[in-house]
Amino acid sequence: TAPGVIYTVMYDETQPETKYTLYFIDTVVPGEFLQNNRVTINSISEGVVKLENDALVGTQADELVIPASLKTVDSDIRISSKILRFADDFDFEVMRDKQIDLSSESTLILPPSVTDLNWFLSPTQIGTIVCPSQTPPLLYNEPHNKRNGVTTIYTSFGLVASNKKPTRAIYVPADSISAYRAHPVWSKLTDNFLPIEEFEYGLVTKAEITATAGDGSWVGVNVNARMEDDGKTG
Repeated sequence: TAPGVIYTVMYDETQPETKYTLYFIDTVVPGEFLQNNRVTINSISEGVVKLENDALVGTQADELVIPASLKTVDSDIRISSKILRFADDFDFEVMRDKQIDLSSESTLILPPSVTDLNWFLSPTQIGTIVCPSQTPPLLYNEPHNKRNGVTTIYTSFGLVASNKKPTRAIYVPADSISAYRAHPVWSKLTDNFLPIEEFEYGLVTKAEITATAGDGSWVGVNVNARMEDDGKTG
């Protein structure tokens, strides 16, 4: 399969028939690629090597996987994604000094190789974090303020106050839960550390993709996904 981005465009939100799925074929996703809140990114395929400046700004996704082939990210990753997952063999050093702008309703799934997150990774508090690393990665920890008995610090995952832990749950290897709970920064994010085996990665387990020829680098795409719950396709 040629590297590229599969995305869906809703041209008129009041008319579902104006929804089209398209495929942009290239190893580089250009800057300000699809700044449109009616665009849903379905996938970024293996083989894409670069996201140029603000490539995903203004778009949304249900579950987006960042492929291991990605080697250059020109700016922060800003996308309204329910789940943002980095491929298991993704080199997270590619993201050093870049930010991931999600939301308190989002889930971030880190690759197992992460050992150092000692930079300001997220300007917002992320709702759920999945961290497969056996050893808690280093986190950014910078004092911010102290007022009325409440201390705030900047962490890799946003501003955290001493009287409120912002993350709903953090999933880690079962035999590492005690290490995360004892960590001076990870422990400030949540009291709810859970075994990673209990995290549900979503319903789609298999997707069959077919493409029809178009002009230039644009083609139409049909996606047939098999679901875990009842085995139906749709």
